[in-house]
Amino acid sequence: MAHHTDPILLASYPRSGNTFLRHIFHDVFGRYSWNSFERYAFLNRAMQDPGIRDKDLFHLDDRHLSPGEIRKLLESKIFKTHELPQSCGELLETRPVVIYLVRDGRDAVVSEAWHRKNITDPKSHFRDNLREAVLAEGGSHFGGWTANVEAWLPLADLVLHFEQLIAEPEKCIRRIVQMMPHLTPDFSRIPTFQSQRSGHGLFVSNRRQVQYSKPFPELFFRKGKVGVWKEEIPQDILDRFNMLHGAMIHSLGYDEPLNLDHLTYRI
Repeated sequence: MAHHTDPILLASYPRSGNTFLRHIFHDVFGRYSWNSFERYAFLNRAMQDPGIRDKDLFHLDDRHLSPGEIRKLLESKIFKTHELPQSCGELLETRPVVIYLVRDGRDAVVSEAWHRKNITDPKSHFRDNLREAVLAEGGSHFGGWTANVEAWLPLADLVLHFEQLIAEPEKCIRRIVQMMPHLTPDFSRIPTFQSQRSGHGLFVSNRRQVQYSKPFPELFFRKGKVGVWKEEIPQDILDRFNMLHGAMIHSLGYDEPLNLDHLTYRI
């Protein structure tokens, strides 16, 4: 059972619900989370500089915060990562409680390909992005879906599925509280996919200040649906995905009719 001072690591392959879970920690538990451990460590060192003045301002999450406000946020040691464990050595040495989020890899790579097309690199092509995410050559794309899942599952103290997070968030919250009873949830503040898509969420902002065709939150939270891969993955790329990742799809139960409780407790 985790204690209130234990660091918490929210790990996942990209586009698997990490931002949604960060909003749950912020809105429901009143706990801030950091986009990276490196950012936390940098600000933690900066706040120890005797030259810091109360009137100094620091830019974080599109806000300008005072040293006092930054120090308050530093009390919350909750971190997000998509990296493989071997890239999180310094953070893992703090022995965090690890929550790993899993999503059907076919939906995850589709979402990742659209994220690059719509946000990261609008000049790219969806099909090319999708193929690259599936192949994950040279360990790109955070190792690829299967490698990311394989690496984190043995280290996870709690596994949550994207599919249940969006359909039954309260059940996921109760599982978190069961492991960390020091957290007190406010169930009236559970975010929804639509509330986040409408821009109500601390961790979704157009930090690059790029002019997009649609409001940034609408592009970031594109559909939030299960099974979009059935309509959006071309057959030749699906065949390659099945060749590379089919064993993990089967291991997680995603090749069977979706049963949320079955997914939750199978691993």
